[in-house]
Amino acid sequence: MCAGDGHTEAIRVDFDPDVLSYDAVLELFWAKHNPCSSSKPQYMSAIFVADEEQGAAARASLDAEQKSRPQKIATKILPFDPELWSDAEDYHQKYFSKNRY
Repeated sequence: MCAGDGHTEAIRVDFDPDVLSYDAVLELFWAKHNPCSSSKPQYMSAIFVADEEQGAAARASLDAEQKSRPQKIATKILPFDPELWSDAEDYHQKYFSKNRY
């Protein structure tokens, strides 16, 4: 990934909206990482949306989050393209549960 191959590391979150709302997923996203970092493309902050409804919700949450932060948020909102998705190698799957410190 550091060789400039154009990939972005991402976590795919599958959720049941009857159990956890998309807005709740977005709240967790903002709470658990630094959205102001604009480092290398493979580490960019991004929300990949499945449809226009998710896109509208993501844009609204980004706008609200920006109002609460003094720094410029670098998070991009991009369409999720399943054709471009590929899972990481097996040794990267469930990394934290396999590599407890």
